[in-house]
Amino acid sequence: MRHEEFTGQVQSRARLDSRGAAERATRATLETLAERIPAGLAEKLAAQLPHEIAEHLRRIEKAPDVPATGVHMSAHEFFERVAQREEKNFPKAVHHARSVIEVVAEAVQGSVTAKVRDCLDDELATSLFAGSTGSAPSHRPGVRHQPPQRKEESRKTALKLESSAFEDHHRLPPRYTEDAGNVSPPLAWSGVPDEATELVLLCEDVDVPSGSFVHWTVVGINPHSRGMEAGQTPPGGTALVNGFGRRGWSGPNPPPGEQPHRYVFHLYALAEPCVLPDFPSAEEVHEAVERRELADSTLVGLYQH
Repeated sequence: MRHEEFTGQVQSRARLDSRGAAERATRATLETLAERIPAGLAEKLAAQLPHEIAEHLRRIEKAPDVPATGVHMSAHEFFERVAQREEKNFPKAVHHARSVIEVVAEAVQGSVTAKVRDCLDDELATSLFAGSTGSAPSHRPGVRHQPPQRKEESRKTALKLESSAFEDHHRLPPRYTEDAGNVSPPLAWSGVPDEATELVLLCEDVDVPSGSFVHWTVVGINPHSRGMEAGQTPPGGTALVNGFGRRGWSGPNPPPGEQPHRYVFHLYALAEPCVLPDFPSAEEVHEAVERRELADSTLVGLYQH
């Protein structure tokens, strides 16, 4: 793959407006990857990439504080470094980095890609290589993504999700965003079917370039529970890792100047427990609950800077 083809692929997949932006995303991602993986593996990866791209993996050799074995970092730390290098906000940095890695995975031998994945923590590997597995939902520029529609028969029961902090399709108070307290909002639910064995809660931003960005996933919620206070995990629930690489709730932080983003809270009542990876995409959650769903309800909060 030639340099022009590589950057063109990154530009297309990350939906960037210029080749220069694709170059910056590629440089930020690969320089951060070079810090994380062993130097020898970075060189093997570089050897199969165009010269101009390979230099991003080799440049880190000039940094004396980076050990030959690489610097350990969590998924959140990795994407924070990418965001700082690219000078973009966190959700965009995540989307851009995944797009770059998707192109890298297609340009090099599978064995080298597998070795890169193997030397990463599971959380980082799952998140970083999400694009290369095709798990990201499609999204066209300028078209606002619509949350998946559930089967009509799943709405026969009167499951209802609401919050004392905001009304449906109204603004989320700053306390529940990264601008202030960043605590999870209070939620209440009713009408859970008697045969439900667990509840699953998902909150996704459906107005990001990738089509969806996960802010909160909780599985195993007690079906006999009725809600939760602000800052809590739903009763009996286990919080999974969100799109920021953190476990639990991470509040809205949309790019300044954009239209209000929609943060869709989904509550699912399931006939049987579902199994999800520790770092699930929204699409993986929707697919996992589809065949087990007895009822569902949504609540939408809006937020913009």
